Amino acid sequence: DLLLIISDPTVRGIMTGGRIAGLVKELALNVKRSVLIVNRVQDGTDDALMRAVERTGVEFAGFVPADDLIFEYDLNGKPLVQLPADSKALTGYYAVLDRLLA
Repeated sequence: DLLLIISDPTVRGIMTGGRIAGLVKELALNVKRSVLIVNRVQDGTDDALMRAVERTGVEFAGFVPADDLIFEYDLNGKPLVQLPADSKALTGYYAVLDRLLA
């Protein structure tokens, strides 16, 4: 029912997400809703990335910010489920989920 298209924070990645949504329609796949999420977004790049998102015509679910804690946890073999509640990526992810469920 719901296709989550996850992109890295590049215009090329976002445009690829748009092409994926187009292929879903073209192939008449049984997907009721496709949304685009942009992951690992650096501070200050939202506006430029949002312009690229708007060009895709795909419903936008939100940005998930880059978070150094994820790199640190991965480097040290710590599971991401142990990220603190105030982690930038975790709070961004929850905000995306809230918009999807609203």
